[in-house]
Amino acid sequence: MILLQGGAMAHEQGQHGSRHDPGTAQLMLSLTGETLSVQLSAPLANFLKADGSLPSIGQPESGFSFVDLIGLPDAAVCTFISENIEESPYDSTVGHTENASDIPTEAGSDILIRLAVSCTEPANLDRIALNMFSTYTGFDSVKTAFMANGKVSAKKLTSETPQIERP
Repeated sequence: MILLQGGAMAHEQGQHGSRHDPGTAQLMLSLTGETLSVQLSAPLANFLKADGSLPSIGQPESGFSFVDLIGLPDAAVCTFISENIEESPYDSTVGHTENASDIPTEAGSDILIRLAVSCTEPANLDRIALNMFSTYTGFDSVKTAFMANGKVSAKKLTSETPQIERP
């Protein structure tokens, strides 16, 4: 999987203090050949589900699913390859809690999610939708960059405009 420099910088800064405001996130998408690399960096508090639960970081089954995060066109024929999830506390006095209402928005952890997806018809990967706005209640906006064929498309996505076009 490709490690994108911008996302690595966001993660690095997350180790010394959150660079994210609650409700915001950064998403980098890179299509190289048939592989789509996805890198999402956001506060853990953004991942609250409607039932008030949070995914379990560090567990064999993290609770994250790429279909909960992004939606890909069926015509691209994409399958999940791998995931890597890292948690970077930015306030050492606050730990993970199962009761989402106990997590203050100014404290907690940043989460860095890296996914790899294989698309057998990458020419049909003309857009990507963010399902995270309907899956998780804590996302307000996501700064998104989509790189493909030496071009970049950048857009701030929200629940009203949850889709980015391929450059």
